[in-house]
Amino acid sequence: MNPLIISHRGNGNTYPENTIPAMETALKQGANGLELDVRLCGDHELVVFHDFSLKRLFGSPDRVSGTTLERLQAMRFTNQVESAAVKIPKLSEVLEQFKDTVPKNIEAKSGFLANREFAHHLGKVIGKSGTSEQIWISSFNPFLLRSLKSMNDKIRTGFLFKRLFHFHRVIRNLKGIDAIHPLHSLIDKNLVSEARKRDLPVYAWTVNNLQDLSRIACFDQVKGIITDEPKLTSEYYLRKD
Repeated sequence: MNPLIISHRGNGNTYPENTIPAMETALKQGANGLELDVRLCGDHELVVFHDFSLKRLFGSPDRVSGTTLERLQAMRFTNQVESAAVKIPKLSEVLEQFKDTVPKNIEAKSGFLANREFAHHLGKVIGKSGTSEQIWISSFNPFLLRSLKSMNDKIRTGFLFKRLFHFHRVIRNLKGIDAIHPLHSLIDKNLVSEARKRDLPVYAWTVNNLQDLSRIACFDQVKGIITDEPKLTSEYYLRKD
C-alpha cells in the first residue's frame, strides 16, 4: 500500500499556506492527507498558522500569541495572489471544512515544555469537532504530546525531529507517542529498523523531489510523505504502480 500523500500547509503556490483554499487546491492536485500548524492567538483561540510572528506573511512584527482573532482574520496576506477574502482560519473551521474527507496531521506549535493550557484547548476543539479518528497531533515537543495523551489517550500523536540526537534522547521513554516524524534525510535502514521494533509508523518531511521520493519509497514503514509538491508526489506513485 502506498503511503499517504500529505500536503505540507496546503499548496502555497496559488493561495497562502495554511489557508482553506490552499488545502482545497492540494487535494485537487492529488494529496490524500493534510498537514497544518496551530497556535494559540491572543484571546486563546487556536488558529492555523506556522510562524510565531506575523512578519513573513503580513509584514508585521507582532506575535500571533499577542494578537486577537478578530485582528488576525481582518489582516490580508502580503503575497496573496487570488481572493482578498482568504484569511487565517481557526482550527475548528478547518476541521469542519474537511470533516469526513482525508486524514489530518495537526502540528502543535508551543514553546512551553508541558503546556497544559494549549493541550486543553487542542483536545477540546478536536473533541467538539467529532473528527478525532481522522486526526493525529505532531510536535517537536514530546512533553506536550504526553500532556495531550494524559488528557485523552485516544488522541494519536507523532514526535517530530530533525536531528537523530533528539530521537535517541527520548527513545527510551516514548510513552504517549504513536508515530515518528523525522526530517526525510534522516531516514535510513537503521532508523526504520528502530521504528519497526517499536511498531511506530514513520511520516517523512518535507519531501519535494523525485530523488528523495525514490529513496524513501523502498521503506514500507514509511506510512506518509509530507510534501510541498502533492502533484509531483501523486504522479510518482501513479507511475510506480
